[in-house]
Amino acid sequence: MPFCSSCGKEISASQKFCEYCGAAQEISDIPAPFPGDQPPPPSPLRIPMTQASLQPSAGKKTLPKNAAIIIGVVVILTVVAAVFLVGMPYLKSGSSPALQQPTQPLPPTTIPTPLPTMTTPQVTTIPTPKIVTDERFEETYEELYNHNLTYKFGQKEVFPVNLTRPPLFIKFNIIPTMVNRSKLVDIDLSTEHIVYAVYPDPNSWFEVRILDAVSGTVVASKGFNKEYDQQTKNEFMIREKGKYNVEMSGNGVTVNTQILVGD
Repeated sequence: MPFCSSCGKEISASQKFCEYCGAAQEISDIPAPFPGDQPPPPSPLRIPMTQASLQPSAGKKTLPKNAAIIIGVVVILTVVAAVFLVGMPYLKSGSSPALQQPTQPLPPTTIPTPLPTMTTPQVTTIPTPKIVTDERFEETYEELYNHNLTYKFGQKEVFPVNLTRPPLFIKFNIIPTMVNRSKLVDIDLSTEHIVYAVYPDPNSWFEVRILDAVSGTVVASKGFNKEYDQQTKNEFMIREKGKYNVEMSGNGVTVNTQILVGD
């Protein structure tokens, strides 16, 4: 039985085309061997190839399988060589392109010298004592204390005095809290009318006491209301040298107090 010259499969001797691959068959005139004859030597093995694989497609060039590998190696070598050639000068100089120093030196920077600051010396000023003249006695006094204070609920103020130049002269002027009252009088008479009254609050009071700073005893005192009279303006003196505490207290009053010593 003959074989197909293209695909190598067994076919009938009378077939002109292979029933498997369709290839045309060559009809040999050599008669089939008779039994007992030695068969001819086997023909070399033929690798079947299709017509499409033997004929390259028109307009398309085929590359060998290792062409892409060769091209990739060439590109890599080219890039490495370029990097080596470009970076070698910077490697020798020890600096990168971004950190390379400018070729021209920069001008030196001059720091301005600060001007010397002028400090103004601090001068301690001593307040000039205020001199008060009392025309009644034709005498002058040095004023140590002069304040307007409003006293509430027994509020107390203490001022120490070292009296070396007598006298110690205390003066005060009081403005008490005033009360307004109205009263209807002569009720049911033809003279019926309302009487308005304004007078100091009975709860208003003020007191000045001169205390010995050592013993705490009361040397002299003056005041308004309470056990004192209702005189709103008053004054008194201490004529002996010594250390004193002038104690001022009150309620419901506004007082201007002056403390004077001899000039």
